[in-house]
Amino acid sequence: MRKILLFMYAGGLLASGFELSGTGSRELQLGGSDLVNASMWTAPFWNPALMAKDSGNQIGVSLNTIGLRGMYAMNTGILGYDGGYRLQDTVLSKKYISPVAGLGIVRDMENGWKVGFMEFTPFGLGSKWNLYEFPAGYYDTNDSTFEKPDFPEDNWQSDLKTYALYASLAYNINGKLKIGVSGGPLLGSVKLSKVSFVDPASFNPDASELPIQYRLLPVTTDIDANAMGFGANLGLSYDITPCLFMGAVFRYYSTLDFSGDASMALYLPKNDEIAQHLDSQSVFLMSGQVMEQEGTVDAPFKLPYEFALGLGYKKAKLGVYASFTYTKWSRFRNIIASFDNITLMQDTIERDTIRENFNDTYKFAAGMEYAISPVMNMRMGFYFDKSPIPDTTLTPLIPDINNKIGINMGIGRKVSENIGVFIGGEYIYTPKREVNRQNNYSYEKDYMPGTYRLSAMAGNLSIVYTF
Repeated sequence: MRKILLFMYAGGLLASGFELSGTGSRELQLGGSDLVNASMWTAPFWNPALMAKDSGNQIGVSLNTIGLRGMYAMNTGILGYDGGYRLQDTVLSKKYISPVAGLGIVRDMENGWKVGFMEFTPFGLGSKWNLYEFPAGYYDTNDSTFEKPDFPEDNWQSDLKTYALYASLAYNINGKLKIGVSGGPLLGSVKLSKVSFVDPASFNPDASELPIQYRLLPVTTDIDANAMGFGANLGLSYDITPCLFMGAVFRYYSTLDFSGDASMALYLPKNDEIAQHLDSQSVFLMSGQVMEQEGTVDAPFKLPYEFALGLGYKKAKLGVYASFTYTKWSRFRNIIASFDNITLMQDTIERDTIRENFNDTYKFAAGMEYAISPVMNMRMGFYFDKSPIPDTTLTPLIPDINNKIGINMGIGRKVSENIGVFIGGEYIYTPKREVNRQNNYSYEKDYMPGTYRLSAMAGNLSIVYTF
């Protein structure tokens, strides 16, 4: 059975779509539920108002890793994927571990003001799939000089990375009410590769008589682009009682207008016997050539808005937290790639649309921490996170295959008066997802039917210096 590689980037937690769930080991141990008592250095993401909850200064760094294993049992009925000329119809992933780092600094000013800076990764994903193989007989020739072209092994892949660099400001208004804001540039890079098909009968009617393995010619599309946008968070925190707290945050991200390089390649089959019966204008269809073109591309990504509300109870040794997050994923409808200077088969390729049609989602999280001793705390957390991807647009490009349940545990220990170390782990359960093939399914549809499975485990480490 042929193996493929599947991986995703994560800041310790996988959130819906291609969003990641923040940074800081303590906060991730609690399942991302704490919007009222998060560490000062992580507050620019979780809730900027929390920078003003305590006096003092703080510096924190984090390292998060995640390992995944996935499976996709294809049911497309397309030759080259899982049709009658394939030897197998299931692809398995290799386990992959990816590290992501975060950094935050908060400084105490006079009269209740705090300023800070934070680097974190709000969005990111990656997937690499070797899904396509030439059907049997695609290259059928006795020409000893002909060399079969190498088809890209990672013929379906996505690699999205973002980096947020936020400055932040918070103010303690009256001891109970705190407000804060953070924001700054959002840097992004994306690499996309996918396989589409051309029916030669669409430009040469005589091709409709060709054998079935020559009726869908594979075309690879590769995009490598960068973008800069802007993001901002607005938060507040209110002490309802000395033990009960409320927090709220609104997260805004602008559209990332990616711009960069693009290339396409059409892989023509080769069959000596069929070529003998084609006229001079059609014989090139069986030439075995690879028709390649390079150009430029623009592709905007509309990122979601987000609103989160949290409650927390903390008394003596015990802290309990819960949060609800609503994500406006319906902004992410399509990836519209506009090309320049790319021509295949004498046709100018101006645009390729990857339809996503994401749905709005919600996430519920809960967590608890308990002080085992004056210098050590244990924590556990849970979350349920809906996937925004409908069956009609699910493909391996964004492998958020289903709703997710995360279970988190960890500890934190003060190793000196000023330094704390936090270590945590997470198990992510994702039910398998069956995407049925509709009667009218074809290579032009926006989804890939079959059975998807994914499992993941994550680890995180933070070191925090308070002074």
